[in-house]
Amino acid sequence: MELQNLEAFCVVYEEGSISKAAKKLFMSQQGLSKAIIKLEKEFSKPLFTRSNKGVVPTDYARALYPKASRLSAILNSIEDDSSLPEREELHIAATSGFLMSVGLEFINEFERDHSTIELRLEECSDQRVAEQVDSGSAEVGFMAGPIDYEKYRGELFLRLRHVAVISERDTLARKESLTWKDLDDEAIALMSRSHAPYDLILSQMLKEGAAPKRLIETSEGYLGFDLASKNQAICISTDLHASKWARGDVRIIPIYDDYYSWDVSLITCRREKPGNAAQSFIDYALQWIKQHRNERFTWEHTVDCP
Repeated sequence: MELQNLEAFCVVYEEGSISKAAKKLFMSQQGLSKAIIKLEKEFSKPLFTRSNKGVVPTDYARALYPKASRLSAILNSIEDDSSLPEREELHIAATSGFLMSVGLEFINEFERDHSTIELRLEECSDQRVAEQVDSGSAEVGFMAGPIDYEKYRGELFLRLRHVAVISERDTLARKESLTWKDLDDEAIALMSRSHAPYDLILSQMLKEGAAPKRLIETSEGYLGFDLASKNQAICISTDLHASKWARGDVRIIPIYDDYYSWDVSLITCRREKPGNAAQSFIDYALQWIKQHRNERFTWEHTVDCP
């Protein structure tokens, strides 16, 4: 619905005449009539009937007018208020599952304290995060490691422990912890190769002499959790994601790895200095995670984060 048409309805209602309303709105009578007809089609109700003295509002129009008048006034006040500050849009690219990890309040708290900045956060693969930060279409990214520090400035944001989500019917579910070697010749569900940890996990398995019997690449973690609950695969995930979203008769077992954890870093491109909005967000994000890490992102087997 166009605001201009709603305003036209209100003026016709107040003037009781198409011709008088057209003059007041500096419109042709034909153009004004078309606007009213368009509104009537949108509402699927007639708004006026013609009389010798002009137009008469229908019962529906009489009920509509107070609401339309109030809405029109509110929208006009917003458009006309030059005191409202312009909002700057800040584009952020984040690895899949990021927003579910930190929660919507992470965004809401920032925008509440920074009213002139509007965040546009897009979740995608780590590969896509890198592409967007490289191209400048996103000023800030959240990407799983490894990070190329020659290309990016990076600040560690989350450090997570790898875990295996296993059906309780699987014999491995009896173990208190696992190594990659334990997963030799098993069906493994893993986030796809467009996500950074994919190659590292497979290379660590090979270093320890393990290879999947079957490798199932997923675009998101839910499929892996579902396969684990059905005893069709072992899902490799993180302590954070598994503790929140794994369901069914499964066990979440830590995988102890001396070489690396599942790290998510806040990155910016080294070629460009962050703008004011980006720097405000970076400062906020690093302070926010420092305050919330222990209360929201720590489990029995979570890796300490400096």
